[in-house]
Amino acid sequence: MIGKYRKWIGLSLVVAAVLSLVAWEVKGRETVLMDEVLIANEAIPEGETLTASMFRSVSVPGNAVIEDVVVPARVDDIEGQVSATPILAGGQLSSKHLRNEREETRTDDSFFVIRREWIYMRSSALRRGDYADIVSEDGGRVFGRYKIAFVKNAEEKEVSDATDGGVSLMTRNNDSRADATSGIDHVEIITDLKTYMRIKSYAESKAGPSLILVQREERK
Repeated sequence: MIGKYRKWIGLSLVVAAVLSLVAWEVKGRETVLMDEVLIANEAIPEGETLTASMFRSVSVPGNAVIEDVVVPARVDDIEGQVSATPILAGGQLSSKHLRNEREETRTDDSFFVIRREWIYMRSSALRRGDYADIVSEDGGRVFGRYKIAFVKNAEEKEVSDATDGGVSLMTRNNDSRADATSGIDHVEIITDLKTYMRIKSYAESKAGPSLILVQREERK
């Protein structure tokens, strides 16, 4: 009788050992020897505004993790930041790849025109001093958030509010902007030349208006 129990006990131990080995190969090895990191779903150019959907979580060997890698737990932290360098498709994301849009205006920033023929849509309430997100007409590309330096009509005169004759500050209510001195023809944004050329190249590659200017109340 005792021998019979020993037989089953021995068999149980063998099964447990096999299951433990399988568990190690399936998950244990990954847990101990692998690290979870974020990689880019596709190539991301420099200056692109980042969203969490651009990245996915994968496991890589610990000795293959790059310096200052961004882990999945921090994915929400990258929302709205800008790529400081190009990021390769499948490449790991490092904090060195990120630039915060809250940074102060750089010395190489200047005024650049967003031409009327490039603009697919913008608010008639857009005024100097506002911020606007520039996105592609299909919403597939986000070029970033920019301060509006000037809002001009076709005669290169600043568009302001007819009610007060001057340039108003952004308010929670746009009723004060309902009566403009003239229609908006084009705007000028504050950015650097390299970023502007990226926007310009995209707009000029399209057959018609391709940029949406999404008015914002403040820079976030």
